Amino acid sequence: MEHYFIIFGIYLIRWQLSTPILSIVPILYRKLLKKEKLSNKDLWSAIIIANVIGALIFFAPDCILLHH
Repeated sequence: MEHYFIIFGIYLIRWQLSTPILSIVPILYRKLLKKEKLSNKDLWSAIIIANVIGALIFFAPDCILLHH
């Protein structure tokens, strides 16, 4: 049982590492579009882009953690 808590702790840390991606991408997207504020459509686009980037970065670590 202790093994699962260790794996969960590692996964929780990995999960928190995705937070900067979800916060930075909309900022960069807004600057790329040269807008003061993102519309709802633009914000959702930025969130989708951030999630794709996160998936690309964390796919391999997740496979290792989840199949351990």
